[in-house]
Amino acid sequence: MLFLFLSTWMNVDLNTHANELKARALDQWAGTLAMRVNGNEFPEASPVMPVYIRIRLDKGVKLAETLVDLITSPTRYEPISLAMSLKSTDDSQLIAPQDTAQIVRWLQGESEFWLRVQHTSSHWLEKSGVLQAPDLDHVVEWTMGRSIEEDRLVNEPLVPLGRANLPTNVQGSDAVHTHIIVDSSVSILTYKPPYRESNLDIIAMNYQTQGVRTAEHSTQIQLGDAASANFSGDDTLGIATDQGDFWLIPLDLRGYETVIQVPNSTGHSRPISIEMLADTGTPFAAVPLSINPGFNQLTNYNTNTAILIRESGELHIKLVLSNRFNQRFSIPAIRAVPERRFMLSVPARLSLFNPNKEDAAVKVNVFNDVGHLLSGSVLKLASHTRTHIEIPLLQRHQHLQVASAHPIVAGAVEVSGTEWLRVIPSKVVTRDVQGGLK
Repeated sequence: MLFLFLSTWMNVDLNTHANELKARALDQWAGTLAMRVNGNEFPEASPVMPVYIRIRLDKGVKLAETLVDLITSPTRYEPISLAMSLKSTDDSQLIAPQDTAQIVRWLQGESEFWLRVQHTSSHWLEKSGVLQAPDLDHVVEWTMGRSIEEDRLVNEPLVPLGRANLPTNVQGSDAVHTHIIVDSSVSILTYKPPYRESNLDIIAMNYQTQGVRTAEHSTQIQLGDAASANFSGDDTLGIATDQGDFWLIPLDLRGYETVIQVPNSTGHSRPISIEMLADTGTPFAAVPLSINPGFNQLTNYNTNTAILIRESGELHIKLVLSNRFNQRFSIPAIRAVPERRFMLSVPARLSLFNPNKEDAAVKVNVFNDVGHLLSGSVLKLASHTRTHIEIPLLQRHQHLQVASAHPIVAGAVEVSGTEWLRVIPSKVVTRDVQGGLK
């Protein structure tokens, strides 16, 4: 009975951080995927008889970048060795070779990427001269989806302690990122369930798998028999939104000249839709446009409202305001998110818009530097309405939190009279797929 209990819990535990994705867009950063091995999941692995792991994106989402090409390619053909780290409270050492876990196929346009494990997990660890496998108290982990700097921050301090086998993920002799950049332009993702989440399907196959490094297309890979590894845990890599990008204009800036700058480097005309939202948030004008290749400037847009622009994710749009002295101010795009935070050193004007079909309760809290609440309120923001709130400066430095169970558009500006504008930067607080804060 004890064996049955342990075999139920010992596996490869998946932990993902899900990013927001536009439902129809190119070149988007999906989340991160960590694999945490807490059992002897790869006992059969060896350089001659490796275990292959197929990680497949669902709902028509595809990889937008090649990280590991075919072995016949002149560039990027070398596998990426993944930095492994040990989570343990005793003096065990991670002695797994640096090429133990590798990315061996990651091709633009395919809906899956492949890993290879080629050293037995029975010998990944050493304690008091005895070789041992990972277990619930000795967890071995590797992560995909991070930058070089993020990997280095986590792993480099562990290498001299015998708790990591590499400071970063490496390809040949070069440190490399493993950002999971995806193309959802032909996917079936929508912002409504059941097609809102971009999920992963992960299986392990034995050494009989053929064509991972050589097949021209992933459909030509011949799968071997199932390997012993089991996978469980989080499998959500992205959460879709169809709401587009918003620009919120402070009410007292009416009369500014507005220019929408749209550089198009795709080489093809691309469609966008521009909607003007009245003070209530109700759309009163939606303009479909075709943006030609090159630099485009769109003018004659009123600034007494908010602007919503929907596009495929291939364009980089910038909104510029000009006052009567021909001074120009750039307003950044704002995505609807459940929580956003601002650092304030001046009084600010907070603009809120609820793009949802349901009313939203919005918390607006102000904290000091040590996290004590200075003021707090809860607003009921009706569907597709907007409001503005003056935030006084109660202390020299304070933090402004805007949070809701629904994705809300929130922007803050410092305004001096009607002639000068400064946008206050913000930080998005993302949530994992269970709804907790990351």
